Amino acid sequence: MKTRRIAALCGAATTALALAAGTAQAIDIQPMDWTPLPAGTSIAALYVLHGRNDGVTLNGSEIDGKLTTTFVLPRLAHYFELGGRPAAVSMILPFGKLSDGEIDGAGLNAPSGLGDMIISGGTWLVNNPEQRQSVVLAGYLKLPTGRYDSSRALNIGSDRHSVALQIGGQTAVSEKLTLEGTIDAEFFANNDNADGAGETGKTDTLYSFQSYLTYAVSPTTFVSAGYAAYKGGDQSIGGVETGFKSDRQQVRLGVTTFLNETTTLFGEFTHDFDVKGGFRQDTGLMVRVAKFF
Repeated sequence: MKTRRIAALCGAATTALALAAGTAQAIDIQPMDWTPLPAGTSIAALYVLHGRNDGVTLNGSEIDGKLTTTFVLPRLAHYFELGGRPAAVSMILPFGKLSDGEIDGAGLNAPSGLGDMIISGGTWLVNNPEQRQSVVLAGYLKLPTGRYDSSRALNIGSDRHSVALQIGGQTAVSEKLTLEGTIDAEFFANNDNADGAGETGKTDTLYSFQSYLTYAVSPTTFVSAGYAAYKGGDQSIGGVETGFKSDRQQVRLGVTTFLNETTTLFGEFTHDFDVKGGFRQDTGLMVRVAKFF
């Protein structure tokens, strides 16, 4: 029983993370997100992300480029029951900085500040803790609270709303192995002044698939290997394709451990490959500290 509760506390920390400037965003998950916490439990978490992007792909062509991304994401979440089922709501307010940006030798601006707020909610359609089996349906709303300047190439904010629907779940593979999978679709409103001249910016629907295989090294330490694939998110301004989209694949490796009974530390390394539009994140690092109360 204690091991199952610890696994639950390690997860349940789904967040929305920026991919890179010029692309759409994705609703990213972390290991054991689909293990519900007891009703009445709350989470205060802090994410720190740092990414190094080397190279840009536009319209199928590889171009020299670079970009450094740094984000800090405070997050609050609360668990309760809805119609007799576990449920949760969450809010994230990102802060970030884009720096050292360059495309084909041309320097880019370096924006920083408040990002777009993300509000989410979900309910567990299936929850069998004895078998570590669950299925979750979740929805996300992103609000254009971030800084945006249509005259600049790079921005922290998007100046538009978006909504996403996500279904995910987990199942036990063995006593110590757990498999998780998630699919989602994100839909974007138009940006009515994407270039400062009144042209409409549009972004196609972004689809993603993510999975993790997690091994319990001990009752308080877990190692996870993950894979993600993103498709869509093609961008255009005034009906003209920009070449930026979110077609890419990613591998992940993470470790979760308990610092004490109610505090977890999670670290993850990510690497993009087969990028077909936008910056390629060669190295991504994330650290998350979460407190449960």
